[in-house]
Amino acid sequence: MVMLDFGAMVAQHQLRNGQFFAFEHPAGATSWSQPSLQALANDPRCFSVDFDQCQVCLRCPKTGKLIKKRTRLLSNAPLIKDIFAPLQCKCTSPHAHIEGSVNGMSLSVFCQHYPAEFCEKLAEAVQLTVRRVER
Repeated sequence: MVMLDFGAMVAQHQLRNGQFFAFEHPAGATSWSQPSLQALANDPRCFSVDFDQCQVCLRCPKTGKLIKKRTRLLSNAPLIKDIFAPLQCKCTSPHAHIEGSVNGMSLSVFCQHYPAEFCEKLAEAVQLTVRRVER
């Protein structure tokens, strides 16, 4: 948990200095129960937002089926909540399950990589936050 605690320490530094941060982990990860993340989550300046990665085009590379992967962001940048809160699964087709492997790579390892659409939405939230602060 050294890296997790270090990340939480950086987030606390950002808060103290009026800056922004975002943490991402699967919604059901045990990391959310660690004291360092609980301290951030309990800070009134912070919020968490859960979303489904099928809404940012996480797909099984073998079948092309969407993968739901419920994910949580913990942040103090309000535009992250605005952009990610609406991303709730509305799929009518079955999702691929995160199990097995594709081309010798565990599907769970594959799903640790961010889909481009997730990165674009996070970058949009950062860009809009910076613009709002600069006004």
